[in-house]
Amino acid sequence: MMKHCAFLCMDHIEEFECYDYLLDEPLSRLGWQTHTRSWRDASVDWNDFDAVLIRSPWDYQQDPQDFLRVLQRIDQSSAQLLNPLSIVQWNIDKRYLQELQDQGAAITPTLWGNSLEDTPLQTAFDHFATDEIIIKPVISANADNTFRLTREQARLREDELQRIFLRQNFML
Repeated sequence: MMKHCAFLCMDHIEEFECYDYLLDEPLSRLGWQTHTRSWRDASVDWNDFDAVLIRSPWDYQQDPQDFLRVLQRIDQSSAQLLNPLSIVQWNIDKRYLQELQDQGAAITPTLWGNSLEDTPLQTAFDHFATDEIIIKPVISANADNTFRLTREQARLREDELQRIFLRQNFML
């Protein structure tokens, strides 16, 4: 009997370089039929699948709470969510790295901020004694709103960065 596996993706995945199809043939040999489904498609009945694999939902950062609600619906269905919900809930926000660091794991030196008003970029350059920094949201995908900046670039893009990170948690 053929089993059914849904690959959880984003709408308009065809606009991205996506390799999910490379799993079709090996899974077929193991008795699985694969189906690509957008996590935003409310009409999907997750009970129609034996398993759901989070593959390419690269727009989850636009609405992480809704994404997690969809994963909760999948987890409550008869389908097995192959990326455990508890792990996704834990690591969707990159501040989980702080927890790992507190447990002794080495991470890239990082400053965590809630607003650029509270954490000016220039202080990060001084803190790390560097001429280049990277700033990104703590919930992100596709390198959306990720910037690699020199001191001068940070000054030139200050208005843009203030708009993006005014009320958004970020990591430097």
